[in-house]
Amino acid sequence: MAINATMLVISQDQLLLNAMRSMVSPDGFNIIQRSIVDDAAALIAEISPSIVLLDTSLTTVNAQHLCREIRTYYAGIVIVLVAEYDELDELTAFENGADDYIRKRVHIKILLARISRLLKLSLPRSAEKERPITVGGLVVDPTRREVFVKDRRVQLTSIQFDLLWHLVNNRGRVVTRDDLNRLLYNKAYNGIDRSIDVYISRIRQKLGDDPAQPVYLKTVRGVGYLFADLR
Repeated sequence: MAINATMLVISQDQLLLNAMRSMVSPDGFNIIQRSIVDDAAALIAEISPSIVLLDTSLTTVNAQHLCREIRTYYAGIVIVLVAEYDELDELTAFENGADDYIRKRVHIKILLARISRLLKLSLPRSAEKERPITVGGLVVDPTRREVFVKDRRVQLTSIQFDLLWHLVNNRGRVVTRDDLNRLLYNKAYNGIDRSIDVYISRIRQKLGDDPAQPVYLKTVRGVGYLFADLR
């Protein structure tokens, strides 16, 4: 794993940390663990992590609330770790701004592979297709990874930006949920997972796009999404 990145792991699970460290090569992740977080904003500002892992088994803080708080000032990758899968809890995690929701029971190699993939998705792309795209009053700049709506800067998470950039690059064409699922998770859509829909809902909200009468992001029922080609 030849990725140099700092990962902040907020967890009291020492076995998990030991397993992760044993699987990470010296040129991979720099893992920093905290069992207790009194001031997450100050900690993240000090460490500047590329990834934050939140363990929901924390006894001193509600991880879901912490996830929502972190999203108010942090645009990097946030992953929620859970002991047992719960559909409602997963939906809440995505609504709170999580980029992924992973069971701790998953094989450590799969956990690290999913973390690595999310990190690679968030890194700047090559020069290909790197010019800003303007659609109506929306400007998406892939080099700076910035989004503006009528000169108002919009704060998106890494995954939200990647989804928006993919949709904008395919404006005027329907993009299926399967395509978006493969983009984010490198696997086919199972017909059940609602995480893509939650991401789209959050993007719409941040763009100020009315879901009832969207200007930019339109839903194609039963298929996927269409980003309007406004000229």
